Amino acid sequence: MSPDKCRLELRMQLGSAAARGEINVLINSGELLRAMGWSPGLQHWTPSCCEAMEDEQADGDILLLERALGAGMTILYRLPRTTT
Repeated sequence: MSPDKCRLELRMQLGSAAARGEINVLINSGELLRAMGWSPGLQHWTPSCCEAMEDEQADGDILLLERALGAGMTILYRLPRTTT
């Protein structure tokens, strides 16, 4: 799986949360994989989602769990997202 597929799912989740009026959304790489129909137990897929999540991280977002073997990562993204 490419980081682009993970990035698309991530942006869809961010957009959906923003459309609901949320001010932030907690995203975990394992949950991101599950949303795409993949098992987070497949270690070789997790880095793609972590890469996409890191690329999307902006000022004000909070890294709660860094990449770790088997744990993936978790970021609290602030909403709405600003485009540059």
